[in-house]
Amino acid sequence: MKIGNYEIPDIRLSEAIQDVKKIFDKVKNTQDLTHYTDIAVMLDYKSKIGGAFYRRLNSLTIFGLLEGRAKYRITGLGENISYPINDNQKSELSSKAFLNVPLWNKLYSKHRKQLDDNLWFDIKNITGISAPESQTIEKDVRKWYLDDVVYMVEKMNTKNEEQNTLILEDNLNIEKVTNTNTKDPKLVYPDTIKSNEVVLEKIPFGKDI
Repeated sequence: MKIGNYEIPDIRLSEAIQDVKKIFDKVKNTQDLTHYTDIAVMLDYKSKIGGAFYRRLNSLTIFGLLEGRAKYRITGLGENISYPINDNQKSELSSKAFLNVPLWNKLYSKHRKQLDDNLWFDIKNITGISAPESQTIEKDVRKWYLDDVVYMVEKMNTKNEEQNTLILEDNLNIEKVTNTNTKDPKLVYPDTIKSNEVVLEKIPFGKDI
């Protein structure tokens, strides 16, 4: 689906991942180009290739899982997301595929996983379409976005994490120094000096003139 200069995949990310795996299982590599008619057969479009298939194929390219025109190859992302090493890698790759959709990327940078009630306003400002058009498609865009954003993994802010670690280390060092000093019998602290004590300074006698 095209909104202004932005394209939204017509299938959801979960379906796209399943589709690229079907294709990869057939072609078995990422170097060979495969004609779209062969891809249609792989995706069970055996009798008729129409608009639904082309929209599906285009969706795979928007997510960054396929690349090409007329003839396509599986991208590195498409290969790895089909057979991830573990769940962590699968989550990271799925997040990358989600952010490959330009409109999703912009909405996520502002809203993360919670969309505002007046989403149409953001759609209008980002895509440049009119307010009535934005309000017409708002419901669908909201549903599609929320279906796909579940694959996003939100990472902890590394900079804040490092700062918190440094603060914790500083506190531990201060505590260590304090504990060490209080155990040293040679050190005298202000609270051990009596208030009625007078410290006299010894003044040396001058030399004979």
